[in-house]
Amino acid sequence: MAAVAEYKSKPVLAMVVFLFLVNKSGKVVCRFMVKLLVREKESIQEAVRRFRKMVERSGIKKEMRRREYYEKPSEIKRRARLRAERRSRRARLLAARNG
Repeated sequence: MAAVAEYKSKPVLAMVVFLFLVNKSGKVVCRFMVKLLVREKESIQEAVRRFRKMVERSGIKKEMRRREYYEKPSEIKRRARLRAERRSRRARLLAARNG
């Protein structure tokens, strides 16, 4: 959605995207909002590039990929355990390296 508004007597283009992740029963499980004000003398291509970066940084794409398929609770726990093991292994290696 794009809207043109007057901001301090200058026309401003604002892009606001609302993303709602909905489960199969129709319940909204997650909400995201990304808002971008197009700068003065900024091309649309630059604004779209900034918008894409904002979406990437906000974690929307990652969350959508994560929720694309159902993941069993045991798989979630296993992934968290493996992540913690890697983190502790990395910390031990850094501690041993620094002495």
